[in-house]
Amino acid sequence: MSPGELLASTLAVLLMAASMWQWWRSPQLSFGPFLAGPRPVPSRWAMAAVVGWVVFLVALEVIGSGTVVSGEVDPQTVAVSRDPKAQIAAAIVLQLILLVLLLPMVLFDAGHVPAGLVPAQPRAEVADGARNYLRAVVPTIVALLILLPVRDTDSQHEFLKLLRESPDPLLIGLLALSAVLLAPASEELVFRVTLQSGLRERFGPRTAIAVTAVLFAAVHGWKDGLAILPLSLLLGLEYERRPSYLAACTTHGLFNGVMLLLAILSPGGPETPG
Repeated sequence: MSPGELLASTLAVLLMAASMWQWWRSPQLSFGPFLAGPRPVPSRWAMAAVVGWVVFLVALEVIGSGTVVSGEVDPQTVAVSRDPKAQIAAAIVLQLILLVLLLPMVLFDAGHVPAGLVPAQPRAEVADGARNYLRAVVPTIVALLILLPVRDTDSQHEFLKLLRESPDPLLIGLLALSAVLLAPASEELVFRVTLQSGLRERFGPRTAIAVTAVLFAAVHGWKDGLAILPLSLLLGLEYERRPSYLAACTTHGLFNGVMLLLAILSPGGPETPG
């Protein structure tokens, strides 16, 4: 076992211990209580934009999976897509565009700021997000163990495959920017702040959490999606308990950041969802 793999294993054990402690210490915080009473919701324009975006992503995932399953892969397309820095740079640009377009719509179109978008107690909200991340560790590991027979190097997130093939500092920096900062900021704005809040107003909190969690998992592909479904449910539950965009981004960013760190330390280790 290499020093990196030893460090990755030690980190994983410590995280599992902290996760079990968090569940034992305060299990009720993972399931409620839900916030009572009315609260601001996104406008119809913001909801329409988000629903359209999510449908587009799910369709892309389905089409992409179908292409891979059918074996109809264009070698020239594969060669272009294997440029790691270009691929990650494209993802970063897309994430920035989403933030630039959606954030003003969410902020101003409804005439009010949706609940939790602006942090009221930043330190407490970051702490809540960190605790929620720890609660997600054990359920995610259980999901990964259940899915182990169907997960292999081909089912790993594309960015982690690229990291294994070309682990240079610039690539790691781009991955960290995309996965740890921009992906949580854009995805939590889409799924928790906008979609879940809008669905809650129409169908109630439980339906909103479940539908949002399933859609969040679906845009990551079925193998990764099933593995991160516990994370998605906990993100939704925490947002209902105490709406906080900052807390959700903290949970999501820690999850992605630790997965990235484990992939860097243990390139030959178990497959992890991205």
